[in-house]
Amino acid sequence: SMTVSANRLPDQPISWNNTGKYTNWAGLVLDWDYTHVKWLTYNFDSTARTIPIFLWSLKPGNYVLRHGPDMNLDDKMDSVAETIPFTYTTMRHQISTTLPAGRMEVWEIVPESKTIQQARALPDNTVLYLTDYIVTATFDGGFYVEDSSRLNGLRVVSLARVNVGDKVNLSGTMTTVSGERAIKCVHVPVVSSGIPVPKPWAMTNRALGGASRGLQAAVWDGDGPASGPGNIGLLIRTTGIVKEQGAGYMIIDDGSNCYRGVGKTGVKVYTSTTFPVGSCVVVTGVSSCEIPTGETHPVRVVRAVAGGVYRAQ
Repeated sequence: SMTVSANRLPDQPISWNNTGKYTNWAGLVLDWDYTHVKWLTYNFDSTARTIPIFLWSLKPGNYVLRHGPDMNLDDKMDSVAETIPFTYTTMRHQISTTLPAGRMEVWEIVPESKTIQQARALPDNTVLYLTDYIVTATFDGGFYVEDSSRLNGLRVVSLARVNVGDKVNLSGTMTTVSGERAIKCVHVPVVSSGIPVPKPWAMTNRALGGASRGLQAAVWDGDGPASGPGNIGLLIRTTGIVKEQGAGYMIIDDGSNCYRGVGKTGVKVYTSTTFPVGSCVVVTGVSSCEIPTGETHPVRVVRAVAGGVYRAQ
């Protein structure tokens, strides 16, 4: 058993209560962060045992506890035996767990599952869980994911190592980065790799960004919000003449004269590739946005993928 004073809370995500009554079992926490906990148990007895646990480290929100057997001992559930939804509001939240007799059991707590479409409508700091999304682009400090329909994409703020074509699950909280909705994650398990990446949408500079979707604001057109389908987070392809070349970016324009700040037009493309001013280029990247210094609304930007900028023939 564990005794905790009011001034000293556990540094671990869970603690087991009244374990002195049951000595013939074992538990091991495999992985955890502020939105996710995964652990193993083994009950050596011939009968099932119910042991309460206390949760200490989760962010408040709606979660799901699920568990199932691990007969091949690979630390993964062979199947889900039970799913228990619950709401976590404060430290020392108690849940009763029943350990099946004579087998290894995998337990996992994750936020309530959402789609990207639903995620965009959630306020900042809301916990959520996204499953089976494809990594379309990777950058310093994060990456982008998209669904197979090519209609929904989302920025992921994370230091986790993933590759383009990975199918991932995401456990984290919603945030907004310079006007762009995103999910902030620590835990990013890769479900599978080598998945075909959705094809980019071809569009004009003017079509980039589009109207609002959920809490994702529309990009700004100078005199009001843009119209057209919202596409922030999606893999796209666009073209334009290089108007300016800077450190880590270029400004292109296909004649749309898109607003990017007072007295400024064009679309900023974040890329390490350089071409002389006046070059006609093709850009493959992610439709994104940012709020420039001195502005209050997001404007169109493209985050080019590796090798995604080349001169048009």
